[in-house]
Amino acid sequence: MTRWVSFDESAADAVRNAGGQPTLRSGDALATALRAPGNSVVIMPTRDGQQAAILSVIKRERVVAPVIEFTKSARIGQATGFLGLTDEPEFDDDPVKKPWWKKW
Repeated sequence: MTRWVSFDESAADAVRNAGGQPTLRSGDALATALRAPGNSVVIMPTRDGQQAAILSVIKRERVVAPVIEFTKSARIGQATGFLGLTDEPEFDDDPVKKPWWKKW
């Protein structure tokens, strides 16, 4: 839902003519938009008075990541051997050389 806040009577009349319900306040429109908790759109007149400047004030939420505490858990068992294997590695001895006539 759009909430219209105007800071002078002529702007409030323009909002009423457009079908909105303005709230009339005193002060500075830009400072109020910056202090407001939510996002705002500010329509301000320029120096020549024939044009309007549209400012969008977007408030980004600061999300803080939760703190995760890691605790070192106690080990239940112990690994034995290479990668937990219990067998000893077996290495082949030097290959048995066969005479040339047994290779055929």
